[in-house]
Amino acid sequence: MSLLFHELEIKQHNLFEKGRSLEQKEASVEQAIQQRVAQQLEQEKRNLELRVVQEAEIRAKQLLQTSQEWIQTELQRLHLLQKRNDEARKWLNLLAGIVKRAANTTAFFLLWGAIAAFWGWFGGLNTPPAIVCQSQVSWCYQMRIWGLKTAIAKPAAPKSQKICKKRVCDRRNSRNFHSSPKRQK
Repeated sequence: MSLLFHELEIKQHNLFEKGRSLEQKEASVEQAIQQRVAQQLEQEKRNLELRVVQEAEIRAKQLLQTSQEWIQTELQRLHLLQKRNDEARKWLNLLAGIVKRAANTTAFFLLWGAIAAFWGWFGGLNTPPAIVCQSQVSWCYQMRIWGLKTAIAKPAAPKSQKICKKRVCDRRNSRNFHSSPKRQK
């Protein structure tokens, strides 16, 4: 019996060892499953992060492309504006040059015309000695530098009016002094 009892104990011990090994196997399988799930979760998390990063990069590239297009558009607009300003400045400079030349030409002709007129007046006033001035206080007389200074003497007024005939004196006193006398028949 003891042999049987011992056998039974061995079987129990084997069964106990088998149960324990089954528990260990179940625990190791459970750990392996947990590790695998953790790895899969970690892999999914990395994949999700990679997707987010890739989407962010795609959005950044799109924004960069649109901003570069906008910058290029602005540069083109500024270039066209600069070109238009240069053309306007060129035309204004051309117009200013034309006005300046016209003003210089006009001033030149006016100045030389004034100089010629002055020398003509001055020469004409002083060269012919036969020109007689109206009076000694006139410009003609005062501006004469060389040559004879001659002036026309005013005729003396009659000293008395008694000498004149009655008819002539009456005409001089009347309003129509310069008008012609009426002829009587």
